[in-house]
Amino acid sequence: MEFLPVQDVRDIVRLLGEVAVLETDLPGKRRFLMNGLAKLIRADFWYWVHFKDQAEGKEPSMFMFIDGGWKSEFQRMQVAAGTNSSAVKPINESWRKLGTGHFTYRAAEILPENFWDSCDLVQQYLKPAGIADLLGSNYPLGNNIYSSMVFMRSLGCPPFTPRDVCIAHVVTDEIDWLHRQGTDVPAAEHVNKLTTRQRQVLLQLLSGDSVKQIGKKLSLSNYTVNDHMKQIYHRFGVSGRGELLAQFLAGGTAVGNQG
Repeated sequence: MEFLPVQDVRDIVRLLGEVAVLETDLPGKRRFLMNGLAKLIRADFWYWVHFKDQAEGKEPSMFMFIDGGWKSEFQRMQVAAGTNSSAVKPINESWRKLGTGHFTYRAAEILPENFWDSCDLVQQYLKPAGIADLLGSNYPLGNNIYSSMVFMRSLGCPPFTPRDVCIAHVVTDEIDWLHRQGTDVPAAEHVNKLTTRQRQVLLQLLSGDSVKQIGKKLSLSNYTVNDHMKQIYHRFGVSGRGELLAQFLAGGTAVGNQG
């Protein structure tokens, strides 16, 4: 781990202190932290997810997602599509080999030599969206559940440095309370039963998007979006969006259709 200059240490302490006393809701605290950390490591875009790692051969299932810094909706959706595609498998397989503890990484360092620039995730999703480099930090919450923060830089920018990794690791290691708050959602166990497209629709529903907005973002007709919503409601045993949202709040009641 890198030795940090005194100014970096002061900036980290200041950011952590500001988050702790910030008078806002949980999503607001998380956004404030991510925007502040992105500024410290000079990242242009970021997202924060909670996910449950599945058995070998299955992709992790997300049940919390916030993001920021995008220059366009196209850019945002390219990253979301890549995250939910088979192109992300090499990265998932690589970080699993690092163990079950908290770790922070640059993608190019955990993948085979010279593989990052030519991998499908970069060529098919990130590069067309104007994204060049990636730094991630996975924080274990137990029961194969992780809090994962990912930062990205635009094409033309220099890659992340060991200093950036150190700053991100220190900050993400000191906010256990912020990682864990809201993770005991009763619906989390049912997310992995959804199809990939249903998970994408679910994330947009939880973000508050309308049927029309979801259709535009995912290139789907309103009819198709409504059909996915019906399947999601059926899976969780609810009759509408309000009941669905309640299941994704810590302490809520999960009904869930087990069929």
